[in-house]
Amino acid sequence: MRALGRGKCGAECETCPYFKNPCAGCTIETCLVADCMKGRTYSGLTHPKSFCTMRQYCPIGGKNRPPPLPIPSVVGKPMPKVNFPSFVPEIDIADARSWFWKAGIELPAIFVPLWQLLVNEGLLSEVSNKGLHDYLGFDGTVLLSTVMQDEFIDQLKTEDYFKLIGDLRPDATMVPDNYAYTDVPLYQSWSQTIRLVTLAKDFIGLDVPAMGLVKGANLSQAYWSLQRQMEMGYASFAMPARELFE
Repeated sequence: MRALGRGKCGAECETCPYFKNPCAGCTIETCLVADCMKGRTYSGLTHPKSFCTMRQYCPIGGKNRPPPLPIPSVVGKPMPKVNFPSFVPEIDIADARSWFWKAGIELPAIFVPLWQLLVNEGLLSEVSNKGLHDYLGFDGTVLLSTVMQDEFIDQLKTEDYFKLIGDLRPDATMVPDNYAYTDVPLYQSWSQTIRLVTLAKDFIGLDVPAMGLVKGANLSQAYWSLQRQMEMGYASFAMPARELFE
């Protein structure tokens, strides 16, 4: 979207939250809101499609359109900070050779990738029955990492994460991951960034301490997602290595 003064949708572009946050610098150089009102849709993105992922951020109402929903904000008390040492090793839950504490090496904390359990239903069932601590024989702090492959991200919903976390019983977890590529139109990566923030809002009610994620296809997306999660009360964050490298 470009700054056009008053847009054809009737909203002021410079004050439009859709322009100011998710659509700033969009490479398609058009107003998704105006197109949407004219009946032009982008599959999976614009209303009246029931599965529009940006619907709640729309700044206008109009005929046959619901009023905009609020952008996720602080709900309840700030979350407790997840305290971890500066280095937390990743272990392979399917390979006991990576369980260093079995060799007498003291570790205060480890992190376990959730995807390793999702690719092995038998292992997932066994670990779910015992919980991570009992299965690993580990007395320290266990962080469950939600950073995973795209195919798992697309399959899991909030209730799926809650069930997995309840069964595995980690000491802390991350909010659900998303995927953000730098070589696709920005409205696609913004859609994923908004999804991350929306799921982070769902995780506010989780009993297990949760860490936010700093992700995005560019600095604007990373900053926006970080800012929104901080407004929700998140006090600890993880940045996947790819985003840090970029």
